[in-house]
Amino acid sequence: MKFKVALLSLALLALLALPLAVRAAEVVGNTVCPVSGDTIDAAAATQTTVEDNGKFYNLCCPACVEMFNAEPEKYGKIAEASVKAQ
Repeated sequence: MKFKVALLSLALLALLALPLAVRAAEVVGNTVCPVSGDTIDAAAATQTTVEDNGKFYNLCCPACVEMFNAEPEKYGKIAEASVKAQ
């Protein structure tokens, strides 16, 4: 019985912590792909989003994901700088 109570308590704590993790994510909102430099068309089927360290970055196409993931700090800074410049 004690095991079931402990297991249920852990499950409840995990469920309560989930919204905190979701709220911690930040949408950067860049409209220029930090990898290719192309303008991002939000309506285009090729537009994609990648997450790094709790931040979501927009990319122009799936082909840019691999390059972004290879150097996320570099491309994250480029994306954030482009938002500040707007």
